[in-house]
Amino acid sequence: MATPPLPPGFELVQEAQQLPQAMGATPPLPEGFVLDDGQAQPQAQGAYANPVRSPESSSLFGKLLDLAAGPSPLQGRTPEELKIDYQSRSPVVKGAVGAGKTIDSWINGISQLTGQDVPGAGSQGNFAGGVLEGDASTTVGRLIPEVAALAIPAGRIAKIPSLLGRVGANSAVGAGLGAIGEANSLGERLTNAGIAAAGGGLGELGGSALRVLGNRVTPEITALYNQAKRFGVELTPAQLSNSPFVQRATNLLRSMPLSGANQAWERQVGQFNQAVSREFGENAPKITPEVFASAKSRIGQEFEQLSANSKLNITDGLMERLGGLQQEAAAFADEGTVRAVGSAIDRMFRQSKDGVLPGQAYKSLDSTLGKIMASGGEKSFYIGQVRDAIREAMDESIEPAMRQAWQQARGQYKALKTVEPLVAKSADGSISPAQLMGRVTANNAGKSAMASGRGGNLGDLARVGQAMKSPSSSGTVENALASQMGNPFAWPFLAARAGVGATVGRAANSNMLARLMADPQTRGAVVNNLARLAGPLGILAAPAASAAVMAEPRRRVDED
Repeated sequence: MATPPLPPGFELVQEAQQLPQAMGATPPLPEGFVLDDGQAQPQAQGAYANPVRSPESSSLFGKLLDLAAGPSPLQGRTPEELKIDYQSRSPVVKGAVGAGKTIDSWINGISQLTGQDVPGAGSQGNFAGGVLEGDASTTVGRLIPEVAALAIPAGRIAKIPSLLGRVGANSAVGAGLGAIGEANSLGERLTNAGIAAAGGGLGELGGSALRVLGNRVTPEITALYNQAKRFGVELTPAQLSNSPFVQRATNLLRSMPLSGANQAWERQVGQFNQAVSREFGENAPKITPEVFASAKSRIGQEFEQLSANSKLNITDGLMERLGGLQQEAAAFADEGTVRAVGSAIDRMFRQSKDGVLPGQAYKSLDSTLGKIMASGGEKSFYIGQVRDAIREAMDESIEPAMRQAWQQARGQYKALKTVEPLVAKSADGSISPAQLMGRVTANNAGKSAMASGRGGNLGDLARVGQAMKSPSSSGTVENALASQMGNPFAWPFLAARAGVGATVGRAANSNMLARLMADPQTRGAVVNNLARLAGPLGILAAPAASAAVMAEPRRRVDED
């Protein structure tokens, strides 16, 4: 069996024996060695050192890790097997292990800062990092001491009247908590303190934004939220606020990593497109040309079947209305428009018999009038009036058994034609929520319908789309953020932003928070309490951001 290379601090004294070079503290055993009667021996082939039995077993963390193993040591020949065995142990004990790791980190940090021995201090090392990693109970346990440490300061800071004072106090608490932990170097300690300070300060700013959110939700916005829910669209807290500052700040979160803001936006746009597609009989999160063509073909076939079994009754009311349109065109329109209106009316009478126009003839006439309208101008306006009169007469002529199917097909076709230009311009089949309003108010009839609350489902969706509309931005902040990605000196700042994004960003896009804001009975109390927690949450997110900042330099050292 090959002997592993000797670690620093050992020399070969006798055959198969490695002893420390100097008297004093015994250096930590390297991976692949076990302690045997004071001598470091290569362990048996295939065995893996049990991380429970470690030089740090006298620390709180080590003792709790021993407790997690229970009556028997952790079982396994590889780190993965040890991790599986550890995760099978009691969640309560594993939570205590996590809490012990945090407390040990503080004790070791104090020992490093004071330069004196502190009872129970000692480097934890990374011997159990892989075993503990990813375990939920351990992760929650690690947060418990930090939450307890922040509880009293958070209550006092919330009573500070000025925003600047609360930001400064949260930053100071964050800096202290970040500096006290164990660190491998002064630079790492300063990084931890700086990121925690930024997390506390920016978290408090986010809490102030939450207060603005809760205080500026109007009854009209609440009604719009409920309307959006009816269509399956979840509006975010920022979209419920009429504060431009809050909306711009939340929109900026889309450029922050870990915030989830961009994913929330994409999910919301998918919900909006799906709601629009249901208006013409589909159910797709993206209205691609294939989806559009399928709907158009299906609706056309439904009209074919319904028209073949229907007829248009030419009543006195229809004749009176068409006669009035013809007289109006003769008085105010040009000669070409007058001829077009007269020809359309004459065709209807020529193809009818005994006051009845067959369904196929009606469909052909309706299609011809639609093509004339596509040219626009004065002629389009008057021909549109003729078609509306004939269509309304057909709606009244449909047999009761087919009336619901006819009206549904008519509504779906209208919705399909309304969104047709948006589908044509979309690169990926996702239509812009903000642009739907322009389509439903594209003509005077649409404007009148929306102004009087008769815009139908598409009109309601268009209003929801306006609430989803992103505020205007010059892109300066977003461009600056992108330019800093390659600058190592800016990484602590970026990590701090990531920490804020992971807390404030998630809250700003929380469906639960939006529901609370939309409920006037719970809005004030709940939102204000969440705002009080924003600063501490920013501090709690700092360790993850610090780890991300320090990971790259450590990786480079390991590679070298």
